[in-house]
Amino acid sequence: MRELVDFSATELDNNIEVLKKEGLLQRKGTKGGVWIVHVINPKVGE
Repeated sequence: MRELVDFSATELDNNIEVLKKEGLLQRKGTKGGVWIVHVINPKVGE
């Protein structure tokens, strides 16, 4: 798998945790659930 994404499973888990803590990624449900990505659209020039 590392060959496909160029980072380890541990690095991926750590990045997911950071995104969840920042409120940008949320899991809804369990085995049949989905990931929700919260996008922040910065205004141009700010």
